[in-house]
Amino acid sequence: MNNTTKNEGNLFVQILIFIAYLLWYLVIFAVFQASVLSGLEVGKAVTALVISAALTWWFSYQITKSIRKVQPDFQFKFNNLLNGRNLLMLLVILIAMNAVNIGITLAENHILGLASTGTTSNQAFLDYLSSAQGMQSLVLSTIFYVLLAPVAEELLYRGLFLAYFDRFNAFWIGPVLSALIFTFGHWTNSSSVLKMFLDAGTYLVMGLVLAFLYKKTGKLSNSVAVHGVNNLLSQVFSHML
Repeated sequence: MNNTTKNEGNLFVQILIFIAYLLWYLVIFAVFQASVLSGLEVGKAVTALVISAALTWWFSYQITKSIRKVQPDFQFKFNNLLNGRNLLMLLVILIAMNAVNIGITLAENHILGLASTGTTSNQAFLDYLSSAQGMQSLVLSTIFYVLLAPVAEELLYRGLFLAYFDRFNAFWIGPVLSALIFTFGHWTNSSSVLKMFLDAGTYLVMGLVLAFLYKKTGKLSNSVAVHGVNNLLSQVFSHML
């Protein structure tokens, strides 16, 4: 087998692995949504959340093993997360990222008008929770969106994907490609093509910021923290508006 054929085979296997992990995460998300959208009683809803948490743990364990095949020295620890300078850096990044996203949202409202239909996938679900499900769903969704989802998504998009794409020499290739996949993973259809791309822009900005943050600090815990707090802020704003 020549090197070209071998490389093509490795690429095909890697693509299958990527797809398998994406589908696995979609199953986790589907289990969580079922626990909320179906209006389960408290006991069953908590059981569904526990199943989601167990699937997330197993997902995280397996994907960490896959990352270490590409990046043997990969570590996922939360040490020094609350260090003063590190905390200040994360706060500045979080504010800047949200400022850009707010700017995109304002531009969208100005261009399309407040009556435009469709919204991002996460926000649509959060809006549903805030209006229809009460305290049970608030607690369940907070646990999932603030604790479980950031860990799973950062391991997938900034861990596995970025580690693989970083094998290319250019500094920007890994962050851009991983951010594009992250954006595609949060894509939502809308009646307006412009709105779809503006909404996608918020996820593209988030994906780029989190990728470069991880590359700069070498600590996935930083991107997990920013991702989690960002989701918490979205959760809070969705219940305030």
